[in-house]
Amino acid sequence: MNKVEALNALTSHLERMQARHILLCEAKYANSLYKLTKLRECPSEMIEEVNTVIYAALRLSEIPELAQIKNQLILRYNKKFVDRATEDRDLTVDKNIIARLSAQTSDQHIIDKYLEDIARELDVEGMKTNGALTEPVKFVHKTHNNDMDDLTRRLDALRKKD
Repeated sequence: MNKVEALNALTSHLERMQARHILLCEAKYANSLYKLTKLRECPSEMIEEVNTVIYAALRLSEIPELAQIKNQLILRYNKKFVDRATEDRDLTVDKNIIARLSAQTSDQHIIDKYLEDIARELDVEGMKTNGALTEPVKFVHKTHNNDMDDLTRRLDALRKKD
């Protein structure tokens, strides 16, 4: 068997494996969908996935489909089940999703430092060294009367660097 024949045989074998994998995934999906639609209790092997969808639905209100799924799950399992998932009382929601959906604020010290650096860079009047405002900020550059000219100059300088 030469290299081309061996490569063709390997490709054929991989295609068969891929087809079997797709069929297996479809069978698992069909089985899971059947269980979700027919059983009155959430299947134990799907608790994390179902609870994660419910948890995310409350926090991603801009995705109406998640709310619809959550409402269907309320009808299927009951409001108590959904409430437990919404609050993650059983600690079954995917931890990566919890972390990504958490509303975390930045440390005020870091925010003040960034504001101070920006004010220094832009030469904005009215900033103390700790980032707090001493008076209303006047967005007028001290060395230039026309902010658009300054902005144009800075953009041109950045373009030259690239």
